[in-house]
Amino acid sequence: MRTHETVRKATSGQRDDLCATFAQCIPEDLGFDDAQAIIGSKGPFMVEIRRVFAKYHTQAVKQAIVKWQTFYWDEFGADFALEGIKIPPQPEGFNFLMIIPPGITAEQVYQRCACYFPCWKDTESSLNDAFPDNDREPGKEGYAIWLRKRQINQPNNEPRQENRIQYITVLERLVYELSRFKETGKHKYLDLGSWTHCLGSRDSGGNVADVYWTEGVLHVTWYYAEFAGDSLPALEVSA
Repeated sequence: MRTHETVRKATSGQRDDLCATFAQCIPEDLGFDDAQAIIGSKGPFMVEIRRVFAKYHTQAVKQAIVKWQTFYWDEFGADFALEGIKIPPQPEGFNFLMIIPPGITAEQVYQRCACYFPCWKDTESSLNDAFPDNDREPGKEGYAIWLRKRQINQPNNEPRQENRIQYITVLERLVYELSRFKETGKHKYLDLGSWTHCLGSRDSGGNVADVYWTEGVLHVTWYYAEFAGDSLPALEVSA
């Protein structure tokens, strides 16, 4: 069984050293207009810099893989091979890496949640049958996504870029719930006074999955898709 690793953060001295290294990379013949163009459009320039850092940002990802392997072993008794799962690039603002192993299902995770706290679902069938249309499926290989590590009812006032938005599925939402409960011991850590529209999962009628807490019970139900887009939080992911 694998154990957790600890990754030290860079010290202030290391950061100063990196800043000095970047300063040395500024071309001596950089023109005034070129410098001003970078200053006036820092966003794209910063994206390129982050891509450089991403090439060296391996320890944190390794730590996350170990964490998820430990989680799935503890909860499902399975030693999933997560090392081969492709980790997508990390976009700005998406700071929580979730790894979904091959073969796992929403019903399986729901039943595990029910081992720790009261759960209710608005169907007599399995969640796999209730919400058959999902943006992402574990399949035989599994996958990884980035999402925002925050309470799901925390408002997001950042502008949306519609061409890149993806949304959480009911499987991912339940994995998030269970993993946060195991990490914090608080079964109402997510969706305090609100609920999550899982726009990445639909039932046979096109309605979206909903997950929320009320009266100490975790509910999994559905919501009309035409009213789900702008009313309440729909957790965004990057895959």
